[in-house]
Amino acid sequence: MNVLHLVSGRATTGPVAAALTDVRALRAAGHRAWLASRDGSGPEYSCAAHGVPFVGGFRFGKGAARLLNLPRDARRLRELCGELGLDIVHVHRSHDQLVAGWALRGNARRCCVRTWHRDPGLLAGPLRRHLSAATNAHLCVSSAHVGALHEIGARHAAYMPPGVDTACYRPIEKPAHAPCRIGLVGRWKSREDRGQRAFLEVLRRLRPEAAWRGVLLGHGEDRANLERLLAEHPYGDRIELLKTTDRFAQQVAELDLGLVFATGSDGSSRPALEMLACGVPLLLADRPGLRELGEGNRGARVLPVSAPDAWAQACTEWLEAPDLRLRAGAAAREVAEERHALVVHGRRLAEFYGRALQPW
Repeated sequence: MNVLHLVSGRATTGPVAAALTDVRALRAAGHRAWLASRDGSGPEYSCAAHGVPFVGGFRFGKGAARLLNLPRDARRLRELCGELGLDIVHVHRSHDQLVAGWALRGNARRCCVRTWHRDPGLLAGPLRRHLSAATNAHLCVSSAHVGALHEIGARHAAYMPPGVDTACYRPIEKPAHAPCRIGLVGRWKSREDRGQRAFLEVLRRLRPEAAWRGVLLGHGEDRANLERLLAEHPYGDRIELLKTTDRFAQQVAELDLGLVFATGSDGSSRPALEMLACGVPLLLADRPGLRELGEGNRGARVLPVSAPDAWAQACTEWLEAPDLRLRAGAAAREVAEERHALVVHGRRLAEFYGRALQPW
């Protein structure tokens, strides 16, 4: 099967990172797959770093420039359909879907698939219906989002668990009897809290005599504000602001317990998947895109979003039972390998594409 993931964006975050993972997963499962975007972009450099074939020649743009570049980008995509013998064009954003729809119009041999990284129910009915009609199949980042597509008659709409590189993210040996490192992984964004304040509220409720350390692992422009919050926190001397480095996988694996309060711009949580792969047990907020990671997973618990006392109690239970925490970590790794590993994700994608290619 020949698959092209078309995605606009300058940085390898959110939908772009999800597209890169999908391409790597398909290739791990033995299929031919490429990522297409603009030349000289973050996606191109990330593809080079991961050994993923990249196809450029697209312009995309913002605002009116997107519409002006639409005919040219559609022509480029039609060229690639012939050159690469594509069966599937997979898009991750509405504008990219317009490019694919224009390029594939009247071409019954090729199929367009869309991943919805946000709830499609947030779109107005007519726009949602138009985008749905222009796509052969739909993937959602949460099972709660599928109904918004089914109710307008979308074909082949389904939830699919995301993938993670379990060869890169893996458990490590940790010192015995060391304090439990409770971590939250995510960008420090000044205009968008990724759960850092909720994390500090949970730690505020832990007993001081318990053996724990807090870790805020990330980077971003909100560091100064977080430093101020730590200075005011009663346990600020036990909480570390740790900047991500090129040994990020090791930094994640050094955690003993992970808390996840928010999804990323991909609609799920890459840090949550990376912690699972590293054998780090998780506490997950009951949100679409997160709760699915905890379903049938003995290495994770799903908790109400705004209930810091419940989160603190769950942390305390695992703090007081190291053996239970270790078993939960082993279960987390097992789930990552069985449900989210790249080759598993690639096979699942290929099966979905195969159904989408069948006559309706």
